[in-house]
Amino acid sequence: MEILFKKFIKSILFFLIKLLRVFTKKYDKKISLQLSKLNWSSKIYNKSLEVTTTVGCAMMCEYCPQTNYKKSGASFPRVLSFDVFKKVMDNVDKEVKIHWTGFSEPLHCKEFPEMSSLVDKKGHKQHISTTLFGRENSKEFFLNEGNFDTVVLHLPDCNNLMKLKVDEKYIKFLIRAIKSLSKKVKKENFQIMVIGEDFHPEIREVINNSISEKIISGDNIYVRKHLVTRAGQVDDKEGFRRNIIDIDLEHRTNDLYYCSYGRLNKGVLLTNGDMAICCNDYSIEHNVGSLILDKLDNLYVHEKLFENNDFIKGEKSLCKRCEFYQKL
Repeated sequence: MEILFKKFIKSILFFLIKLLRVFTKKYDKKISLQLSKLNWSSKIYNKSLEVTTTVGCAMMCEYCPQTNYKKSGASFPRVLSFDVFKKVMDNVDKEVKIHWTGFSEPLHCKEFPEMSSLVDKKGHKQHISTTLFGRENSKEFFLNEGNFDTVVLHLPDCNNLMKLKVDEKYIKFLIRAIKSLSKKVKKENFQIMVIGEDFHPEIREVINNSISEKIISGDNIYVRKHLVTRAGQVDDKEGFRRNIIDIDLEHRTNDLYYCSYGRLNKGVLLTNGDMAICCNDYSIEHNVGSLILDKLDNLYVHEKLFENNDFIKGEKSLCKRCEFYQKL
């Protein structure tokens, strides 16, 4: 019912915008920017800042263009430092939700506990997406501190697309994590997901046991079988469905384009304090600016992106490869 209501509201909004554009197109850039910030999907993706704590990720998942990211980030510091992060957070208002995810595993950063504690002290809500692989101090902090409003455990699959060794130590920590998080995080804000056909067999056993023991429910489990191409940087793979949105760049002069993923107020902090446009820009083709030198609200105006008509006319080089780049 909620999905149908959102579709109805969206259809009405688009109709009114098209009607307005019959008379004038002078508001096209403002319209495109605002549409590209709207939350069309998940409730956790409101105005936020994703944080990338390292250059490169040890998982090297086959559905993640890590090679492109490591190449583009070769000149960046290998790890996000607390000093850089502290300067960045001075430019981020507290209504912005901090997402520990970005282009790499957040728990691989040694200073993750200090950074998360700073965010908590400043009054921000926090989301984390983690494979549960990382430094021991960061892993223990994650389990022991209730800093996280929403949590996604992104776990290994049955076909080894995620290059993470599932051994006895990992399984024991996973069991601890599920038990601990089920008590600290609201049920609707706790998700255990896999990208692929199914979870690794040993992980599936843990999940099934946890459901049987009523620690979690089936509603907490998400098996994602569609593939986000990360702006065309990930090839189609056997067993995956293509994302439900297709790239359509057969446009007319009158067409107006926007980001249907609603990512223009969800940038990705890089280890040098700069910000990438969104979580699909692994090659850092569009550096929005420095969060050390400027306020996040100023960067989310996207003056650089809208300095010409490329984005609104469907000609932005990065976005043209992305399935979420849509015309009105």
